[in-house]
Amino acid sequence: YPSGNACDDGNPCTYSTTCNGAGSCLGSTVTCTDTTCRDYWCDGDSTCSWTAINEGGSCGTGMVCVAGTCTSSCTYPSAWTFTSGSDGWATETNWAWNSSYYSMYFSWTPTVTYYSYSTTSPSFSLSGCSAATLAYSLELSDYDEYLYDYTNTDEYMYVECNGGSGWVTLNTFVDGYYAAASFGPTTYNVALPTACRTATTQVRFRAAGADSFNINYWYVDTVTIY
Repeated sequence: YPSGNACDDGNPCTYSTTCNGAGSCLGSTVTCTDTTCRDYWCDGDSTCSWTAINEGGSCGTGMVCVAGTCTSSCTYPSAWTFTSGSDGWATETNWAWNSSYYSMYFSWTPTVTYYSYSTTSPSFSLSGCSAATLAYSLELSDYDEYLYDYTNTDEYMYVECNGGSGWVTLNTFVDGYYAAASFGPTTYNVALPTACRTATTQVRFRAAGADSFNINYWYVDTVTIY
């Protein structure tokens, strides 16, 4: 064909093709490159089209394919509000769900000495989360202050997390020192370290001390990861 005449080389990745007068059909080229999440093809002009592939599959550390886009796989668990039960939290001695306060609580009775007992969340995944924060409401009803004994600091609440390599202490509370120790429902927020952002994360509230008779109750409510 004469030079300059339109021609078709049968390649959808070339366009505006014309004869060069020497027997070749030449034109511009477009490159459409597949990705982990998209299958691309040439449209026969300067554009590319794609369809989503590998839906839900990995596309990098902590990343998954969602509708053709590589995005963070981080998903936070639903909040535990304890409105109708323990929400799957495990309980040790003196811990229980309180149906009046709709919370988890640690009671002084039966009296235990030199104790360490926890309520522990179900396992949940924070794999792929570059950051996560634990929020919770905590309340203490202290007994020592009613006896005007403000010097006793033998009862503790430890807030801890575990990603599979051991428990990490996030916050520590004590039942007062030369001051009234009781406090009403108070919300606390604390960042979870990398060690607690795994596929098998748990959090727990651990009451420990010399004699549970020194307090009335610890209350734990509205535990949230965000």
